[in-house]
Amino acid sequence: MAISPAAEVVRFGLFELAVKDGELRKNGMKIRLGQQPMQVLAVLVERAGEVVTREELQRKLWPEDVFVDFDHGLNKSIQKLRDALGDSAESPRYIETIPRTGYRFIAPVQAVARDEVVVEKSEGQGGFSEGVRAQEPPSPVLKRRWRVWAVVGVSAVTIAAGAIWLAARNRFASAPIHSLAVLPLENLSGDPYRS
Repeated sequence: MAISPAAEVVRFGLFELAVKDGELRKNGMKIRLGQQPMQVLAVLVERAGEVVTREELQRKLWPEDVFVDFDHGLNKSIQKLRDALGDSAESPRYIETIPRTGYRFIAPVQAVARDEVVVEKSEGQGGFSEGVRAQEPPSPVLKRRWRVWAVVGVSAVTIAAGAIWLAARNRFASAPIHSLAVLPLENLSGDPYRS
């Protein structure tokens, strides 16, 4: 099912693609994606269910007067898309590779009205929009605090293990010898010449 190029927002699975804005969101959270992979995704989604040849992608996305390693650029863009979508070439859910031909977008796609889109935060209010609530990503301060607490926790466990080891070592260590007892020797070998 091909989507009209005029569609502003397209939904597939947990993702929404705002073609004009060049934004990909998952559950309302924006996913960073470079310009080239975004353009490849837009073409594939626009022609969902159809095979898009590598040559078509080259004509649409790489001008003739630009000299680049097209194969490397396209392969890298497809890999970045798969990483962003949590997809794989071996068991695709979104982008199917057609060997030596091109690619096909295989997930069901639907055009969405702009007001149905779930965004991270509402404009100007700082609250969440209607619909599904998206979780805010942890702030850098929280990430740093978590790392600090992790380091403190690992250090505390290491110190406690060292203290326990030292205590056990000292407890079972042999006491120093303060005296020596000399006992008579007895011939236990049975040899008469040894005493």
